[in-house]
Amino acid sequence: MLAADIALIPIFPTNLSLLTLESSLSAASEAKTFNDKLQVFIVLTGVNSNVLVKDTAEARELISEMINDMDFCKLADNCITTRKIWSDITPLGISESGHTKVVEQFLGLMKEVI
Repeated sequence: MLAADIALIPIFPTNLSLLTLESSLSAASEAKTFNDKLQVFIVLTGVNSNVLVKDTAEARELISEMINDMDFCKLADNCITTRKIWSDITPLGISESGHTKVVEQFLGLMKEVI
């Protein structure tokens, strides 16, 4: 993070994963003191595609509170849902996978970040 303009912090919407976010945010704050260009995006990943599951909404709320006073941190609007295709595309690449939803999620995130 000392040399990057943009850092992505992937986080699962689980209690254990959210606990680790505190140390990541602490490291980001320290890096920001040395790197004024640093912008941090927190990306929810491993999100359940079932909208009735409340983990994602609860995680978004907690993360928003955690970064409320960190103007260089943003919770990405786009997220990555749990899909088997993510583990299958490693040798191919995301855009070459031909899986429309995966490509849309990835491109949505990249447009948001860049």
